[in-house]
Amino acid sequence: GRLTTLIRAVQPLPHAAVRSEIEELIDTRVAALGADACLFRIAGSDVLAPAYATPRLRATAVRLRPPIGSGVSGWVAANRSAIRSADPALEAPELTEALAMRSCASVPVFMRADLFGVLTAYWPASRRMDGDVDALGLLAQEIGLLISRGPSILPPPLPFEPAKTLPLPAIY
Repeated sequence: GRLTTLIRAVQPLPHAAVRSEIEELIDTRVAALGADACLFRIAGSDVLAPAYATPRLRATAVRLRPPIGSGVSGWVAANRSAIRSADPALEAPELTEALAMRSCASVPVFMRADLFGVLTAYWPASRRMDGDVDALGLLAQEIGLLISRGPSILPPPLPFEPAKTLPLPAIY
């Protein structure tokens, strides 16, 4: 689809094997969990952008740009901590309306010591086992290792810039 075409246009051809390995890993593991998923990457100091999505989510994923700090994936990116269960409508209403997703979980993806992005999985059932979220976390770690060990297969994440506090005004 358009997302795959966009990703291929941004990435150099010699790294196709590693990129393909990540895509296959996501497709296989997430399908085994009975879910669909989107791998988001940091796309600026304040937004996430989809880097890859499972086939069923691709048409929706190209429109998702969660602000860092908002929604499910954005909160995980801002806090670098997993959300084990949330309503996918917090991410995008079309996930619950058109795709009938009822539950989601999101985990951070680290590339070495830096946040690369977030892996968010969406389930059609509202109940799933906690082991599914643990498996999602392990998958995120494996993705981070592949990105870190391989040549640069995706655009590098931009450094996260937390909100700056203004100095207190001097009192004279």
